[in-house]
Amino acid sequence: MVEEGAKAPAFTLEADDGGKVSLADLEGKKVVLYFYPRIKAYGAWGEKNMYGKKMEGILRTTVVIDEDGKVAKVFPKVKVAGHVEEVLAAL
Repeated sequence: MVEEGAKAPAFTLEADDGGKVSLADLEGKKVVLYFYPRIKAYGAWGEKNMYGKKMEGILRTTVVIDEDGKVAKVFPKVKVAGHVEEVLAAL
């Protein structure tokens, strides 16, 4: 899991228009990342415990990156209800 105050790991992802977007493209802007699997550098994939059984899987995580590219806030174990308000308050 990334730590608050640390430099955010670089990434490049496919955008919804088929292009690419990277953290470097967003320099100077606040960025909110909500993770699904495949973004291991941020610790969003790992061991979880479900009904007493340990398994690898998605760790629903939201990370707020500040304008300087540093991790401003990490929300581990995200619960959908109320999460949008929680993230907006962190911005």
